[in-house]
Amino acid sequence: MEGNTEELNFFDNGTELILKREDKNPTGSWKDRGTAVKVAELLQNNVYEAAISTSGNAAISFLTYLNSQNKDFVLHVCVLDTINPKKLEKINELIKGTNHKLHISDNPLKQSVEIAASNKCVNLRASIDETIVKGYWHLGYELKKFLLPDRKIGLFAPVSSGTALVGIVQGMQQKLQHDWLLPQVYACQTTSTHPIVTELEGGNVEFITHSEEISLADAIIDKTALRAPQIVKIIKETSGNALAIENFELEEAKLFIQDKQGIELSYTSLLSVAGYLRTKQQNVKLDRAILIASGT
Repeated sequence: MEGNTEELNFFDNGTELILKREDKNPTGSWKDRGTAVKVAELLQNNVYEAAISTSGNAAISFLTYLNSQNKDFVLHVCVLDTINPKKLEKINELIKGTNHKLHISDNPLKQSVEIAASNKCVNLRASIDETIVKGYWHLGYELKKFLLPDRKIGLFAPVSSGTALVGIVQGMQQKLQHDWLLPQVYACQTTSTHPIVTELEGGNVEFITHSEEISLADAIIDKTALRAPQIVKIIKETSGNALAIENFELEEAKLFIQDKQGIELSYTSLLSVAGYLRTKQQNVKLDRAILIASGT
């Protein structure tokens, strides 16, 4: 069952850290929260075919939930030809013996749009789907208990389309009496994919000293980020920031979390840890930092 994931509490030089283990969801990703709500909506509305463009995590989540609830559903999975081999292997495993179809190309987003149009089926796009956003409300509810009016608190989360982050903040707002009780929000992206950072900086990317073609955090792929204005508004209103994380920072975050908790996290999950370490180096003082381990 998705949600109510483990929360690890530890300290770093006086800052209390809360590591939210979203990688403990059924398929190892916070995607399960949005998937569960969306699949329920699709089946309730008698929809049995859809297309999706994905880095892999969303497909694994949707395939898992669909296979357990409706064997006749046809999901057209569109992935990039440079997809992580382990994710591709898992997708092939979930597709075997089903009606689902795998499509590999150099432009999966365009392909999913074309398939949806030609097959007259739903195109699942988290970046514009408000139902999927609602799936993350409960994550905001779960984190609300860590928000205190007399503490300076930061929320660090990996961001691709930004849907999960928007849902988390909306969930918090529903449980809080005032928006000023929200934490400082830090959207953590990569130097290879950083539309939120670019939007916040007004198009100026000269501050990114080492732009990398490939990031170790390979689930951050949305270069359009239609929710960018929405997320930038949240960042500004909470005095947060958007960060483009380099690969060496992810390696440092890996060593940090191994030292503090003795656990392994995916590089995408480590974006939040690296984001915290970046702000620490910049002498941003926080009483508490909530770090979202988003999963694979």
